[in-house]
Amino acid sequence: MLTRVDDQTSRRAFLGLAALLAGLNAGRDSNGLGLTARTSFCIGARINPAARDHAAELARAHAKIKAGAQFLVCRPVYELDALSRLVEALDGTGVPLLLSVAPLSSFEEADYLAHEVPGVTIPGSTLDAMERAGRSGGRTVGLELAANLLAKARPMVSGVILTAPGDDPATLAPLTEALG
Repeated sequence: MLTRVDDQTSRRAFLGLAALLAGLNAGRDSNGLGLTARTSFCIGARINPAARDHAAELARAHAKIKAGAQFLVCRPVYELDALSRLVEALDGTGVPLLLSVAPLSSFEEADYLAHEVPGVTIPGSTLDAMERAGRSGGRTVGLELAANLLAKARPMVSGVILTAPGDDPATLAPLTEALG
């Protein structure tokens, strides 16, 4: 129960902060009084395309947008269906969606994310491919899977955030090629 309370408190705090920043951008202070200058904060919010409760996640996203979020950043995506549903549900909001892509580096990582991290969905076919790749081929297969997903997902989103496996930007070449 404590986690749920903390999550709810965090959500309310974000909504309050987003509304405050949007007000400052509009030239109003926290009491709604006019300021002599406006700020220019860029207000972003996180969204999880693979959330278990899709309707609740969309309701939270719409609340964040209403509070002043100017763009949404999704958690790393490993399958296209959840992203497609999210993009369709956000159609008409006018808020850009940024896709996060974090290539898998091993079967162990994929298995851990799939079974131990709430809100992460990794398809069985991806787990199978990562397991078949073994220890020596995991990073290569993870990059190939991410590049294939990116090629299909790129037209659906406003931008992409790439995470380099092992913090090595050189490994992103297959992903940047998938971007065109």
